[in-house]
Amino acid sequence: HYLQLNNGFQIDFIDSKKNGGKLLVINGFRFFRNKKRGSRQYWKCSNYYKEKCPAIAIYDETTLNLRLCHQHKHVTSNDIEIKPFLPKDCALLDEGHIDSLHDDIDDLKV
Repeated sequence: HYLQLNNGFQIDFIDSKKNGGKLLVINGFRFFRNKKRGSRQYWKCSNYYKEKCPAIAIYDETTLNLRLCHQHKHVTSNDIEIKPFLPKDCALLDEGHIDSLHDDIDDLKV
């Protein structure tokens, strides 16, 4: 269904209806990839512009660490259909298409 990480996160990738890219879904919340710096990918909540939601996900390709910063200002996106996590999606993880959150995110400009 989805990928369950050791830290309790349930993650999945869905297709973005806006630009054809991928959205990261963590525990029912959608994130779009904002930027990549070194081995870190930074994802912002998909409601960042609409509701000024401050939630951020950061994935570190080197440590495979995924963490979240800041609380969401809204409920989950209940319209998301959780699809099976297919082996091809594992390649996305290996290629670093999700971000791991680090405590040292002061270089992130929001």
